[in-house]
Amino acid sequence: MKMNKRFRELIDELDHKDLTKLYRDLCMTGGGYMKQILAEKIKEIEEQEKRICSTCGNNINPYYVNDYVLMFGPRDFKKRVYFCAMDCMEYFIFQLKTMKKKELTPKR
Repeated sequence: MKMNKRFRELIDELDHKDLTKLYRDLCMTGGGYMKQILAEKIKEIEEQEKRICSTCGNNINPYYVNDYVLMFGPRDFKKRVYFCAMDCMEYFIFQLKTMKKKELTPKR
C-alpha cells in the first residue's frame, strides 16, 4: 500500500492542466506519452547503476561513497568517465597528460 500513498502524493502535486494531460494520455492514446517518460527515467536510473571504471573495468557500486567522475572534452562534446578509486583516476589522468604531450611534441 505504500506505493499507492506515494502515487497519490504525486497526483496531489500536479496542477489541473497536467492532470488533464495525463488523463487524456491514459484514456485516449493508451498512455503512450507516459510510457515514453517512464521508460526514459528507468533507463536513466539503470545507466547510473551500471557504471564501470574506465581504467580497470570493475563494476562500480552506485551506493558506495568513494567513486569518482571526471568530465572532460570540448564544450559542445563533453565526455564523462567513472572510476572506482582515486588511483584509477590518477592513472587515467596520467595517461591523458602523456597523450597530450605527444600531440604537442613537434614531428620531425
